[in-house]
Amino acid sequence: MKRVMGLVVILFGGGCLPIPIPYGPYYQPFYEDATTQVIREECHGYSGPSSGIRFQLPQGITVAIKTAYSSGYSGGFKHPFLLTMTIPKGVEVAFVSDHITVIGKHSLAIMPKTLSVGATGHIDGNATITLLSLLPISRATLQQTHQEPSMGVWFWLRDQHDTGFEPNTLELHFPNLLVEGEKEVRFDPIVLHAKTVHGDKNYVTPSIEALRQQKYERCLHETPKRRCATLLEIYPEGFTLVKEDFNITGRVGGWKGLIGVGVNDMVVTSLHPWRFNPNAILLKDLEKGDLQKRNIGTLYLHTGNYEVPFTSVVHAPLGEIKGFASIYLNGSLGEERDSEVSVLLPSLLINGKKFDFKPIKLQLKLLDGEFPPFNC
Repeated sequence: MKRVMGLVVILFGGGCLPIPIPYGPYYQPFYEDATTQVIREECHGYSGPSSGIRFQLPQGITVAIKTAYSSGYSGGFKHPFLLTMTIPKGVEVAFVSDHITVIGKHSLAIMPKTLSVGATGHIDGNATITLLSLLPISRATLQQTHQEPSMGVWFWLRDQHDTGFEPNTLELHFPNLLVEGEKEVRFDPIVLHAKTVHGDKNYVTPSIEALRQQKYERCLHETPKRRCATLLEIYPEGFTLVKEDFNITGRVGGWKGLIGVGVNDMVVTSLHPWRFNPNAILLKDLEKGDLQKRNIGTLYLHTGNYEVPFTSVVHAPLGEIKGFASIYLNGSLGEERDSEVSVLLPSLLINGKKFDFKPIKLQLKLLDGEFPPFNC
């Protein structure tokens, strides 16, 4: 007994007793389905308010509901209602109407008449790529809404072994692009110079370095109290290439003797099929003459988000592209609080078959809190 009392004294006297942290008001969603899982707001879904759920629909569709903004962005809404739907390959969906029923005492919910849609995928570096195959909606839908399609491509080619290839001046040969199987888009070789920061080498073109210096000097002039020197320590990009329908931003960097090269974002607006020719990047040490060839493996693709009518047909990427489409609904439960709110979504056509949602029930939580975790 004395040992127990001693422990209590240590906890209280030493200030080590965990203190519960209140969450503040939030809505906790519920959906009656065996697949429903609770998603908490913080610590990768394992801590914080129980403000989210995830459940499955037929054909492998995943639906997630959230009633809080992790990033702090409110979109102008006081009590958000966020829905994300992930559509797997081979599945096509469409809401039958744009009418969302919200049942509560105040019923001042604000729900959109449009959806935000996008798609993500990956494909082999040897493949021929078509923007229209990645689009989650039809080209006609985009034309009706006066939106132009585009896709982003990124990849990273890392040297797996220390080969001693760590030049001071580097010449980069970006692969040509073969469009429609016959037209070739060619890029001139570019020269990059090594900049060492904290022992790591980053390679940049003179034009990129000049822009960095301009940002640094502008920071010193306009906001001298900020840590302007960090602008010279971070290298998010090292080169740019722009030609016709292809706008490329990439970087080259070395860590512990390993040189990596890749594309942060390659924006493609061409609707014609294209591929790398060859699918490799060539690096040359301009002082020693050493060459390294980096074959391009997996390409990661994304497109969107596009604002489209609520009843638009949405599908995952087609052809060789492996990936999924995403639907986003950004609404509000209104300015006033209700103890309970029910949201009923319109029916969904899944590969032509009608699916009826059950009501999504939301309960207002005012006194929730927790002992915060020591780490995540």
